[in-house]
Amino acid sequence: MIVIPLYKMSKDELEKILKGRINGEFEGEGNQKRLRDELKAVHEMIRPILDKHGIYGYDRGKYHGFAQSLYYRIRNKSRIEVMRIAEMRISYFKHVHRLDEEILKEIAQTIVSSLFPF
Repeated sequence: MIVIPLYKMSKDELEKILKGRINGEFEGEGNQKRLRDELKAVHEMIRPILDKHGIYGYDRGKYHGFAQSLYYRIRNKSRIEVMRIAEMRISYFKHVHRLDEEILKEIAQTIVSSLFPF
């Protein structure tokens, strides 16, 4: 792949690249869209848990961060690795962000059971 600095491109070439980015025509765009959709589904899964426990505002963002962090780390792992990683992430968020361990466990269980339904 040849990389041409932006200042050496013609206006037409630059418009073509920008139009392609907006329309998602470059490789890797499909994977990013899929990951965004997966993360959106994860956030939708944990929303009822946070509502049930009455978590709103700033702390809600911390729990969403936990869910996203956990999902990134476990999406391509085996079930045994997933349980170990989940315990480590729960411990980290419990101590560093001072979040409730029971809610973190409930979120982790929901995410893990969605990836491993058996």
